[in-house]
Amino acid sequence: MNILSPRKIECLDDLISLKKELAICRMNGYFPLYRGQAKDWTLLPSIARKEDRKHNSFPDKIQTIEKKVLQLMKRLLEDKSTKNFIKQRFLNGNYMNEQDWSLYFQARHLGLPTRLIDFTASIETASYFAVDSLSDDDGELWIFCCPREIFAADNRINSYLDIPISNMEGVIAINHPFDGDVSHENFPAEYRKHKQNGLFVMQSFEHIKFPLNENPKIWNLFMKVKIPQSSKSQIRAELIGKESRYAKLSPDLPLELSSKIEEFYKS
Repeated sequence: MNILSPRKIECLDDLISLKKELAICRMNGYFPLYRGQAKDWTLLPSIARKEDRKHNSFPDKIQTIEKKVLQLMKRLLEDKSTKNFIKQRFLNGNYMNEQDWSLYFQARHLGLPTRLIDFTASIETASYFAVDSLSDDDGELWIFCCPREIFAADNRINSYLDIPISNMEGVIAINHPFDGDVSHENFPAEYRKHKQNGLFVMQSFEHIKFPLNENPKIWNLFMKVKIPQSSKSQIRAELIGKESRYAKLSPDLPLELSSKIEEFYKS
Protein backbone atom coordinates (compact mmCIF):
# COMPACT_ATOMS: atom_id res chain seq x y z
CA MET A 1 0.00 0.00 0.00
CA ASN A 2 1.35 3.43 -0.92
CA ILE A 3 0.47 5.83 1.87
CA LEU A 4 1.87 9.35 1.63
CA SER A 5 4.92 10.98 0.12
CA PRO A 6 7.84 11.79 2.45
CA ARG A 7 7.58 15.12 4.21
CA LYS A 8 8.62 17.01 7.34
CA ILE A 9 6.66 18.66 10.14
CA GLU A 10 7.63 22.20 11.09
CA CYS A 11 4.58 23.40 13.02
CA LEU A 12 1.33 22.16 14.53
CA ASP A 13 -0.62 23.07 11.40
CA ASP A 14 1.59 20.67 9.39
CA LEU A 15 0.70 17.94 11.87
CA ILE A 16 -3.03 18.63 11.63
CA SER A 17 -2.84 18.54 7.81
CA LEU A 18 -1.03 15.21 7.92
CA LYS A 19 -3.64 13.80 10.29
CA LYS A 20 -6.41 14.72 7.86
CA GLU A 21 -4.58 13.16 4.94
CA LEU A 22 -4.18 9.91 6.84
CA ALA A 23 -7.93 9.40 6.60
CA ILE A 24 -6.96 7.46 3.47
CA CYS A 25 -5.71 4.67 5.73
CA ARG A 26 -9.11 4.22 7.36
CA MET A 27 -10.90 4.46 4.04
CA ASN A 28 -8.85 1.49 2.85
CA GLY A 29 -9.46 -0.59 5.99
CA TYR A 30 -6.27 0.27 7.88
CA PHE A 31 -5.71 1.84 11.29
CA PRO A 32 -3.08 4.62 11.44
CA LEU A 33 -0.83 4.09 14.46
CA TYR A 34 1.91 6.51 15.51
CA ARG A 35 5.24 6.42 17.31
CA GLY A 36 7.36 9.45 18.19
CA GLN A 37 11.13 9.20 18.67
CA ALA A 38 13.58 11.85 19.82
CA LYS A 39 16.16 10.72 17.25
CA ASP A 40 16.83 8.18 14.49
CA TRP A 41 16.44 4.96 16.47
CA THR A 42 15.82 1.56 14.90
CA LEU A 43 12.27 0.23 15.33
CA LEU A 44 13.22 -2.59 17.67
CA PRO A 45 11.64 -3.50 21.01
CA SER A 46 13.67 -2.82 24.13
CA ILE A 47 14.34 -6.53 24.68
CA ALA A 48 16.23 -6.80 21.37
CA ARG A 49 18.27 -3.60 21.29
CA LYS A 50 21.35 -4.81 23.16
CA GLU A 51 21.54 -8.35 21.78
CA ASP A 52 23.32 -9.64 18.67
CA ARG A 53 20.41 -10.31 16.31
CA LYS A 54 22.66 -12.20 13.88
CA HIS A 55 23.76 -14.77 16.45
CA ASN A 56 22.08 -18.19 16.40
CA SER A 57 21.33 -17.95 20.12
CA PHE A 58 19.41 -14.65 19.75
CA PRO A 59 15.85 -16.12 19.96
CA ASP A 60 16.80 -18.22 22.99
CA LYS A 61 18.27 -15.21 24.77
CA ILE A 62 15.14 -13.19 24.13
CA GLN A 63 12.93 -15.97 25.48
CA THR A 64 15.08 -16.22 28.62
CA ILE A 65 14.84 -12.48 29.28
CA GLU A 66 11.09 -12.56 28.67
CA LYS A 67 10.62 -15.36 31.23
CA LYS A 68 12.62 -13.39 33.81
CA VAL A 69 10.48 -10.30 33.22
CA LEU A 70 7.26 -12.26 33.79
CA GLN A 71 8.74 -13.86 36.91
CA LEU A 72 9.58 -10.42 38.25
CA MET A 73 6.08 -9.11 37.52
CA LYS A 74 4.55 -12.04 39.41
CA ARG A 75 6.83 -11.33 42.36
CA LEU A 76 5.78 -7.67 42.31
CA LEU A 77 2.15 -8.81 42.35
CA GLU A 78 2.82 -10.87 45.49
CA ASP A 79 5.20 -8.51 47.32
CA LYS A 80 3.46 -6.51 50.07
CA SER A 81 5.36 -3.34 49.15
CA THR A 82 4.41 -3.41 45.45
CA LYS A 83 1.26 -5.52 44.95
CA ASN A 84 -1.08 -2.53 45.18
CA PHE A 85 0.63 -0.94 42.16
CA ILE A 86 0.17 -3.94 39.84
CA LYS A 87 -3.16 -4.79 38.24
CA GLN A 88 -3.76 -8.53 38.36
CA ARG A 89 -5.86 -8.77 35.18
CA PHE A 90 -7.97 -6.60 32.90
CA LEU A 91 -10.98 -8.81 32.26
CA ASN A 92 -12.72 -11.43 34.40
CA GLY A 93 -10.41 -14.38 33.94
CA ASN A 94 -12.25 -15.61 30.87
CA TYR A 95 -9.03 -16.27 28.95
CA MET A 96 -6.39 -18.88 29.74
CA ASN A 97 -3.37 -16.56 29.72
CA GLU A 98 -5.07 -13.30 30.59
CA GLN A 99 -2.99 -12.63 33.71
CA ASP A 100 0.35 -13.17 31.96
CA TRP A 101 -0.63 -10.76 29.19
CA SER A 102 -1.86 -8.23 31.74
CA LEU A 103 1.47 -8.37 33.58
CA TYR A 104 3.41 -8.25 30.32
CA PHE A 105 1.63 -5.09 29.15
CA GLN A 106 2.31 -3.41 32.49
CA ALA A 107 5.96 -4.49 32.36
CA ARG A 108 6.45 -2.45 29.21
CA HIS A 109 5.09 0.73 30.80
CA LEU A 110 7.23 0.11 33.87
CA GLY A 111 10.31 0.25 31.66
CA LEU A 112 11.10 -3.47 31.61
CA PRO A 113 12.39 -5.19 28.44
CA THR A 114 9.67 -6.82 26.32
CA ARG A 115 8.89 -7.55 22.68
CA LEU A 116 6.27 -4.80 22.77
CA ILE A 117 6.91 -1.58 20.83
CA ASP A 118 4.94 1.43 22.02
CA PHE A 119 2.59 3.09 19.57
CA THR A 120 -0.40 5.35 20.09
CA ALA A 121 -3.63 6.12 18.30
CA SER A 122 -2.93 9.83 18.85
CA ILE A 123 -0.69 11.62 16.35
CA GLU A 124 -0.35 14.52 18.82
CA THR A 125 0.88 12.25 21.62
CA ALA A 126 3.42 10.57 19.34
CA SER A 127 4.64 13.95 18.13
CA TYR A 128 5.14 15.13 21.70
CA PHE A 129 7.50 12.22 22.33
CA ALA A 130 9.40 13.23 19.18
CA VAL A 131 9.91 16.83 20.31
CA ASP A 132 10.07 16.57 24.11
CA SER A 133 13.86 16.20 24.07
CA LEU A 134 15.31 19.51 22.88
CA SER A 135 18.57 17.90 21.79
CA ASP A 136 20.43 18.65 18.58
CA ASP A 137 18.79 15.68 16.85
CA ASP A 138 15.81 15.83 14.52
CA GLY A 139 12.70 14.18 15.89
CA GLU A 140 10.91 11.33 14.11
CA LEU A 141 7.26 10.46 13.72
CA TRP A 142 6.62 6.90 12.53
CA ILE A 143 3.27 6.11 10.94
CA PHE A 144 2.11 2.50 10.63
CA CYS A 145 -1.02 1.85 8.56
CA CYS A 146 -1.97 -1.26 10.48
CA PRO A 147 -4.01 -3.91 8.61
CA ARG A 148 -7.35 -4.66 10.21
CA GLU A 149 -6.62 -8.40 10.37
CA ILE A 150 -3.71 -8.00 12.81
CA PHE A 151 -5.32 -5.33 14.98
CA ALA A 152 -6.52 -6.78 18.27
CA ALA A 153 -8.75 -4.29 20.07
CA ASP A 154 -10.46 -4.69 23.41
CA ASN A 155 -13.74 -5.59 21.72
CA ARG A 156 -12.47 -7.97 19.02
CA ILE A 157 -9.82 -10.65 18.47
CA ASN A 158 -9.32 -11.08 22.22
CA SER A 159 -8.52 -14.74 21.52
CA TYR A 160 -4.81 -13.86 21.66
CA LEU A 161 -5.30 -13.81 25.45
CA ASP A 162 -5.71 -17.59 25.29
CA ILE A 163 -2.28 -17.99 23.67
CA PRO A 164 0.87 -18.22 25.80
CA ILE A 165 2.96 -15.10 25.17
CA SER A 166 5.90 -17.18 23.95
CA ASN A 167 3.65 -18.86 21.31
CA MET A 168 2.40 -15.66 19.68
CA GLU A 169 3.06 -15.87 15.93
CA GLY A 170 3.53 -13.26 13.21
CA VAL A 171 2.85 -9.61 13.99
CA ILE A 172 0.01 -8.27 16.11
CA ALA A 173 -1.09 -4.77 17.10
CA ILE A 174 -2.72 -4.79 20.52
CA ASN A 175 -5.08 -2.23 22.01
CA HIS A 176 -5.39 -4.16 25.23
CA PRO A 177 -8.42 -4.13 27.55
CA PHE A 178 -8.49 -1.16 29.90
CA ASP A 179 -10.64 -0.67 32.97
CA GLY A 180 -11.79 2.93 32.82
CA ASP A 181 -13.46 2.71 36.24
CA VAL A 182 -10.31 2.17 38.30
CA SER A 183 -8.24 4.94 39.81
CA HIS A 184 -5.38 5.02 37.31
CA GLU A 185 -3.02 6.60 39.84
CA ASN A 186 -3.10 3.34 41.81
CA PHE A 187 -1.60 1.45 38.86
CA PRO A 188 1.34 3.45 37.42
CA ALA A 189 1.77 1.35 34.26
CA GLU A 190 -1.93 1.66 33.44
CA TYR A 191 -1.86 5.36 34.24
CA ARG A 192 0.95 5.88 31.71
CA LYS A 193 -0.89 3.85 29.08
CA HIS A 194 -4.06 5.85 29.66
CA LYS A 195 -2.29 9.23 29.47
CA GLN A 196 -0.51 8.24 26.26
CA ASN A 197 -3.53 6.65 24.55
CA GLY A 198 -1.07 3.81 24.11
CA LEU A 199 -1.10 0.44 22.42
CA PHE A 200 1.55 -2.03 21.30
CA VAL A 201 2.90 -3.76 18.22
CA MET A 202 4.57 -7.11 18.83
CA GLN A 203 6.48 -9.57 16.67
CA SER A 204 7.05 -13.28 17.19
CA PHE A 205 10.47 -14.65 18.13
CA GLU A 206 10.86 -15.63 14.49
CA HIS A 207 10.42 -12.04 13.28
CA ILE A 208 11.99 -10.06 16.11
CA LYS A 209 15.38 -10.08 14.39
CA PHE A 210 13.87 -7.58 11.92
CA PRO A 211 13.26 -3.94 12.82
CA LEU A 212 9.50 -3.57 12.61
CA ASN A 213 9.64 -1.44 9.46
CA GLU A 214 11.82 -4.10 7.76
CA ASN A 215 9.53 -7.02 8.48
CA PRO A 216 8.92 -8.60 5.04
CA LYS A 217 5.17 -8.81 5.60
CA ILE A 218 4.49 -5.19 6.57
CA TRP A 219 7.51 -3.06 5.57
CA ASN A 220 5.51 -1.14 2.94
CA LEU A 221 2.97 0.08 5.52
CA PHE A 222 5.37 2.44 7.30
CA MET A 223 6.27 6.05 6.73
CA LYS A 224 8.82 8.12 8.66
CA VAL A 225 8.26 11.85 9.04
CA LYS A 226 11.07 14.20 10.02
CA ILE A 227 10.61 16.94 12.62
CA PRO A 228 13.59 19.31 12.26
CA GLN A 229 15.48 20.15 15.44
CA SER A 230 14.84 23.83 14.76
CA SER A 231 11.06 23.22 14.96
CA LYS A 232 10.94 21.01 18.05
CA SER A 233 10.70 23.76 20.65
CA GLN A 234 7.84 25.50 18.82
CA ILE A 235 5.82 22.30 18.29
CA ARG A 236 6.36 21.25 21.91
CA ALA A 237 5.03 24.60 23.14
CA GLU A 238 2.07 24.43 20.74
CA LEU A 239 1.13 20.93 21.92
CA ILE A 240 1.33 21.86 25.62
CA GLY A 241 -0.65 25.02 24.88
CA LYS A 242 -3.32 22.92 23.20
CA GLU A 243 -3.52 20.39 26.05
CA SER A 244 -1.48 20.53 29.27
CA ARG A 245 -1.50 16.74 29.75
CA TYR A 246 1.29 16.43 27.18
CA ALA A 247 3.71 17.68 29.84
CA LYS A 248 2.89 14.66 32.07
CA LEU A 249 2.78 11.64 29.75
CA SER A 250 5.28 9.58 31.77
CA PRO A 251 4.73 10.29 35.47
CA ASP A 252 7.36 9.00 37.89
CA LEU A 253 7.04 5.53 39.38
CA PRO A 254 6.65 4.95 43.12
CA LEU A 255 9.99 4.34 44.82
CA GLU A 256 8.93 0.82 45.83
CA LEU A 257 8.54 -0.12 42.16
CA SER A 258 11.48 1.78 40.70
CA SER A 259 13.91 0.22 43.20
CA LYS A 260 12.79 -3.32 42.27
CA ILE A 261 13.19 -2.53 38.57
CA GLU A 262 16.68 -1.12 39.16
CA GLU A 263 17.60 -4.35 40.96
CA PHE A 264 16.37 -6.35 37.96
CA TYR A 265 18.65 -4.47 35.56
CA LYS A 266 21.63 -4.88 37.89
CA SER A 267 21.16 -8.65 38.23
